[in-house]
Amino acid sequence: MPALRRMLIRKMVVDMAIPEKTIEQVISHEFDGVVKALAKYRSVEISGLGKFEMRDGILKKEVKNQKHQIEFYRKQLEDPLFSEERKARRRLWIANHEAVIEYVKTRGYNED
Repeated sequence: MPALRRMLIRKMVVDMAIPEKTIEQVISHEFDGVVKALAKYRSVEISGLGKFEMRDGILKKEVKNQKHQIEFYRKQLEDPLFSEERKARRRLWIANHEAVIEYVKTRGYNED
């Protein structure tokens, strides 16, 4: 679970004296709603927090950063001094970065 979400849940448990499991379910539901709204409308406004938008320039930069990381990790895989454990970790990281790129593409970003 992302650190921000975990921190929010813990703060609310203390402040509101509601069971952690209940707050976790509510927060997860709300985050899922935000993700769906971003996918459909490319923006969402949360009262008290502000408006969040998926802009092409930001998405382009994110894809570029992800591709840069993939290239960096692939070069590390060529290092003969890397253990198989480290190589397996790098392959997992590459797969994660590729998943982020695919996720961004499903949100309406087109590289063309």
